Amino acid sequence: MALQLHEHKAVIDILMEVPDLQQLDARVAALAALGYEAKGEFGIPGRRYFRLDNAGGVRTSVAMAYGMLKARLAREFATDPNAYMDGKDDFIKEHEAKALHWRSP
Repeated sequence: MALQLHEHKAVIDILMEVPDLQQLDARVAALAALGYEAKGEFGIPGRRYFRLDNAGGVRTSVAMAYGMLKARLAREFATDPNAYMDGKDDFIKEHEAKALHWRSP
């Protein structure tokens, strides 16, 4: 099975669960103040989708770096989805740690 990659998708997808969508919806303005665009359910009932672009309307540099990594891994491991996933692991863990550090008081 070959992996399919959207060549121009330099996006980091983050999935989070919240116990109460109404509480999240009440914070849309706060997320907008950070630069996130609220897209609502965006085609999936019960979901909330937020997008973050830079001032020029381009995805952030981390997203571009992640997209480049995914493109390289897709070429290297076109028939090995497990190796593709393993190749993303360090990048994901590094940026997750940075996000948790940023969030901590």
